[in-house]
Amino acid sequence: MKFTIGKKLGLGFATVLALMLISSILAYMKSRDIREIGVAVNVGTSTQKAIFELEKDLNQTQSKGRQAVLAGTEQSRRDIARKAFNSAWEDCKKDVAELDELAPKWTLQEDRGRWVKTKEILPKLREAQEASMATGGTPLKESRVARIVWLSGVRLLFVRQKA
Repeated sequence: MKFTIGKKLGLGFATVLALMLISSILAYMKSRDIREIGVAVNVGTSTQKAIFELEKDLNQTQSKGRQAVLAGTEQSRRDIARKAFNSAWEDCKKDVAELDELAPKWTLQEDRGRWVKTKEILPKLREAQEASMATGGTPLKESRVARIVWLSGVRLLFVRQKA
């Protein structure tokens, strides 16, 4: 078989076209991988932001709970603190809902398990805070001692009867 000028030109163009096709397929595959990594990073960033917001709101609930306790028997101050406390817990509920949406996208089952345990603790935390706030306006004889205990990275307020 003789390679004439026309055949050589056709073979050269076909080779360049094949190389361009291979290059575009590889570029597409790499861009798809980068896009998947970007989605994972976005989920991680959104999760981290939601966790920071939840932590901030939980700290706010603790602060407003202390404010209600410190208000003592002044009903107007207690009402203001109670309203702020409830508002902080509403913000916590929004953060929990956001994390619930993100949880199925997490790669580790362990993280999802921790989140379930944390969600189980939150109502107990609120209940303990409300019990502590309820004792804030009582006389010293009937008061309760409240102490903050760290459990799984979430502050819990346990209330026990003063002996």
